[in-house]
Amino acid sequence: MSEISEKILHLIQERGYSYGALAELTGIPKSALQRYATGETGKIPLERVETLARALGVSPAYLMGLEEQTAAEEEEMQELLFQLRTRPDMRMLFKLAKDASPKDVKRAVAIIEALRNQE
Repeated sequence: MSEISEKILHLIQERGYSYGALAELTGIPKSALQRYATGETGKIPLERVETLARALGVSPAYLMGLEEQTAAEEEEMQELLFQLRTRPDMRMLFKLAKDASPKDVKRAVAIIEALRNQE
């Protein structure tokens, strides 16, 4: 199993995602996600690596083994992922922002929270 497959599988399990839920969030077929996580296929298109990284709350570079993630970054992403799983408005935001950068997603979350606080 490759390093990227191990990381994908570990993150899926750690985040508590089913393949079906992750497929819904990312638009990547469930069967492809299973092949990526089990190492059945070693060729993962870069755009899918980027999409998976965002959905799993890590950078593409981390997923590919090019950088490590700090504890603070991990904690922040865990909170964002929790919100994605529990808030329907956040889930919709994620689907709309699949191709956005992590920085853009954080900005969008801040905007939504500011709007909610105005109500």
